[in-house]
Amino acid sequence: MADDREQFESRHLAGHFWSTIEKPAPDQADLRTDGEFYRRWREQVAARADGKGRREFEPILRAIRAFYADLRAWAAAEAEQWAIWVVPCPAGDAEVRGFGVRKRRVKERMDDRTRQRQPLLSTLVGYMEARYGHRRALLEHAAAAGDGETVILDGRSYQRLWSRVDERRIRLGGKANVRE
Repeated sequence: MADDREQFESRHLAGHFWSTIEKPAPDQADLRTDGEFYRRWREQVAARADGKGRREFEPILRAIRAFYADLRAWAAAEAEQWAIWVVPCPAGDAEVRGFGVRKRRVKERMDDRTRQRQPLLSTLVGYMEARYGHRRALLEHAAAAGDGETVILDGRSYQRLWSRVDERRIRLGGKANVRE
């Protein structure tokens, strides 16, 4: 789980943060960004490639804040290697404040949709069990049928067709595949 989260955050840092900084400013030497540049970056990343607004923008900002915080911690432990990279984080506290509340609201909406659909669950299960039973019976009947034979099940007719692969399997002593 931690590896997935780290990979997710790394993708945000590389794909949404650093690569979008390198495009307009390829000579950017460090992690320091001025306010105007950060504002333009934020507008660019807030829109997806198809032009629609990005629904989940906060995870990107949280990954950026975590990265800058990690740099500060690493600099405290190994100043000679990391201190030169420590700069103020462009994403302020106010931009990620309330993240937990917004996540709870999303979960509440998901739970509400589940409650609305729950009465339909028995209908769905009944339908799927009937489909499963029908498919299982069809498989049993079709497995016994030969090439070109018609199988009638529940008033519907199905024709068993063999491919060249099936014919080869029969010649080698195997069974033909049953396909829909």
